Amino acid sequence: REEETQKRKATLDKLKKEKEEAEKAMQNREKGTELYALAEEKVQNIDSEIIKAERERMYELFNSSSRFKAYKPQGNFMLLKILDKDIKSGQLFDKCIRKGLMIRDCSTFPYLGENYIRFCFMNPDEDSRLSEILLG
Repeated sequence: REEETQKRKATLDKLKKEKEEAEKAMQNREKGTELYALAEEKVQNIDSEIIKAERERMYELFNSSSRFKAYKPQGNFMLLKILDKDIKSGQLFDKCIRKGLMIRDCSTFPYLGENYIRFCFMNPDEDSRLSEILLG
């Protein structure tokens, strides 16, 4: 598991560096040119790869937790069922907001209730902060 974590971190670091290079290339190109479009497309592809990696990482993290049931994400957000009967979605929402992070309290969603939350994948640093708050 530690080896997978290190491999994932190395991949994310590589993607971040490639994204920075592509963004610099965009700054050095005139908007509307083919070279600008190629650099922009590269940034979008890298963003997709980062979200995909974060989706896998966060799912594995929450799926191995006894505090939540994670539903396998297909998009850019993940749904979690709170398994601890003493914790409600509104409490977690308030806790995250006080730390400058946003989650969705699903208590008003049909068929869900006050024991469900969801969150969007952001970037690895913010996702790590969020997981520390929710799992801590």
